[in-house]
Amino acid sequence: MNPTIDRTARLLLRHPVTPVAVVLAVVGAAMSAPAAAEGDLGSAPLNIVALVSAVTAIALSERVVGTARTVVFGGIAVIAALLVGDALVAAGSRLGEAVAAGIEGEQLWAPSLVTAALLMALSARLRPRPRQAVRWGVLTTSAALLLFDGHAADVVRLLSALAGLAIGALSTRTSRDLHVRTSLLPRTRATVCALLFLMGAGALITLLLPEADGLLAPVGFVIGPVANLLVGLLTLVSAVLLLRGRLIGVVLAVAAQTTVVVLVVSEGVVAAIVSDTPEQSFSVADLEWYLGAVVACALPAGMAIALILLARRLVRRRATPADADARDRMRSLVVETGSGSLAFMGTWEGNSLWFAPDGAGAVAYRVGRGVAFTVSDPVAHPGRRLDVMLGFVEHCERMGWVPVFYSVHDVVVEETERLGWVRTAVGTESSIDLASFSLSGKRRQDLRTAVNRAGREGLRAEWRSFADLTARQRADVERLCTGWADHKALPEMGFTLGGFPELQDGAVRLMLAYDGDGRLHGVTSWLPVFRDGALTGWTLDVMRRADDAMPGVMEFLIASTAQRAAERGCTTVSLSGTPLAPHVGAAETFVNRLIPRLATWLEPAYGFASLRRFKAKFGATEQPLWMTYPTSGQLARIAPALAAVYVPDLSAKDLVRLAQLHPADAERSVSAPRR
Repeated sequence: MNPTIDRTARLLLRHPVTPVAVVLAVVGAAMSAPAAAEGDLGSAPLNIVALVSAVTAIALSERVVGTARTVVFGGIAVIAALLVGDALVAAGSRLGEAVAAGIEGEQLWAPSLVTAALLMALSARLRPRPRQAVRWGVLTTSAALLLFDGHAADVVRLLSALAGLAIGALSTRTSRDLHVRTSLLPRTRATVCALLFLMGAGALITLLLPEADGLLAPVGFVIGPVANLLVGLLTLVSAVLLLRGRLIGVVLAVAAQTTVVVLVVSEGVVAAIVSDTPEQSFSVADLEWYLGAVVACALPAGMAIALILLARRLVRRRATPADADARDRMRSLVVETGSGSLAFMGTWEGNSLWFAPDGAGAVAYRVGRGVAFTVSDPVAHPGRRLDVMLGFVEHCERMGWVPVFYSVHDVVVEETERLGWVRTAVGTESSIDLASFSLSGKRRQDLRTAVNRAGREGLRAEWRSFADLTARQRADVERLCTGWADHKALPEMGFTLGGFPELQDGAVRLMLAYDGDGRLHGVTSWLPVFRDGALTGWTLDVMRRADDAMPGVMEFLIASTAQRAAERGCTTVSLSGTPLAPHVGAAETFVNRLIPRLATWLEPAYGFASLRRFKAKFGATEQPLWMTYPTSGQLARIAPALAAVYVPDLSAKDLVRLAQLHPADAERSVSAPRR
């Protein structure tokens, strides 16, 4: 048998419901063709969309939960919704309710009933954030169709969605995912955005469905098709912008809803009053219709007022860099908690700081384009890391930011995976175990050569703080650090990569290479690492060498630092992180496959690959550094925000200059890495 045919046959046997659904969808699409031929151009495309959506939901459900559960879940939810919907319409009609009487006898069935039921049932098996998105989308769309279209099938569709939600919850074991305790403000923002989405989608529904007869349908008929289209699109755009905390979203939403109010009043009520002459008066039915339009106008009017009153709370807020007192408080926590080799970076000027109310810990972060990136792991007392993380996420939700734990270690990723978050490898950290470090052995030949050559040429390594240097020595260090960036194709990176301002900190130590004439050959700066209040190691930050420095000066300085740290009882020396360095343990995803290509593209400017090869000389062990964030759909927003945080001054001209560089230009940095 042909392999392709064999695979297709096995696929059909595993998922038999999907091909049946495809056949029924094709038949249904063919049956809608006569309506289009008779001039009903709107119904045929909508029917096709509904059929395709139903087939997609069935195929997805068969793949996730299997054929039997797909049939059971969809069958029970749809049948229950049909029975309950029919009973509600009949009961309302007998009680004299006008809307129920108007839709009694209409067709209850629609393909979208299956779509709503299966998507809501499957949502119970998703991670928390995608689960909320699916439920929010299905319920909002169903409610919009009910309020604006207002037919019997719309009632049953909403019931079908609710039935699918209940079935999914009952058929799925209690999730072990942790849930962030969302505060009132983000819930308010989400509710307002849902209402705007409902109103925008409803406005477009009245255009696509000329027989719409829902409670809010008169609004669309009064203001006209052109205004209805513009208002609907504007409202949907404002909902998306407001969900991201943008002020322009509030402005557009208020403008759209105010336009609806003005047009309904002027085109409906005022026009009716002006045209009321003795020769032509309104009937009771006409008056009821216009009064209904005015009542329906109350929702956009209320939305406009609510948006104006809540504008300051709904809009994304700015991050404020921490002052000196806050940085000192952060420094004390770093010493007390010993929260990792990169924790001291959180004390740098320019970071924003969030402190847990109960003093359990703190998070250093920077915000770019509405995304809050942490400066490595949260600083927390033992056993309180998760509480601090959840508190920071709540803080970001209140401020209207997307929380991202960036350049973090495995212990943090394990906690965020319990939240259902996504992780992406963004680099590796290289660490030297001082207990086993030595210059002997074949693999340390380059280090021995550098140290021996330094001895022959009279170079000495000096362990100093910046404050201990003379004025001339400070000027030499500044010239070496700042002059290096002038020759780069792109601006110097910041955020988790320090420079001259950071090495001036009193707690930071410099290992400097001087020759017999007092000429500076190289600079390295080292951040302190603590555990239980005691100094246990150092983390490399800045590496700079003079253009005419002794070859191997960086190897000499780092080896000297490791030997000195070991003599004074330290246990580790971290060579810090290497951005965009791939890690063997990273999952085979599109993003993780893209990172090596991005590193290759940036190599001529920053030399990340060269830096990693340089660190390998020291026999350092590597551990991954991760970026973890709520949903994979946010990555398109996170990527440019991260670039803005690392290189705030990056321009299009810089990118053009980078594209013109030849990859071979990066080879110059192999023997002289600079971080």
